[in-house]
Amino acid sequence: MNGQMRNTGKPRRPRGGGFTLIEVLVAIALLAIAGGVLLAAQGSGNRLVRKALERETATWLAQARLAEAAAHPDRPPPEDADADIYEGVQYETRVEYRDVSPVPEIAPADLPPSLRLIELRVIVRWGEAGEERVQLTAYRPARPLAAQPAAGDKKPDARPADRNLLGRKS
Repeated sequence: MNGQMRNTGKPRRPRGGGFTLIEVLVAIALLAIAGGVLLAAQGSGNRLVRKALERETATWLAQARLAEAAAHPDRPPPEDADADIYEGVQYETRVEYRDVSPVPEIAPADLPPSLRLIELRVIVRWGEAGEERVQLTAYRPARPLAAQPAAGDKKPDARPADRNLLGRKS
């Protein structure tokens, strides 16, 4: 064996830069699995975005009903339920109110009307069985504040004209 190679009888194939069939099939399987995972993640993300949009709409409805009830302190809000449909989703809105006391130890009936509060609670439900829910609560005086004078009415002067700020005659 003086530098010559021995022939084993098998023809030698030159090894090129290509892939075998098994390597290609494994790569395709890995791509299919990764694609399935990405599609599932995208579907989950879309569901989360839809749920967030539904919650945002419900919160917007609750804020609108609460502002409407607070804008009319002279009359109690209706206690019936409303149904609204936005983006194909039905929302049921209910406004509740009850007299409350700012001091837990004192019953609202024992307080003078000027100190009583009304608790406004707005509940918005949606979903297949109404399982999704947003609730907002606010408080307002039970008795409306003193009426503001009309634009044409003359405002009574708080201090006599002949006295200065310290109460001394000028």
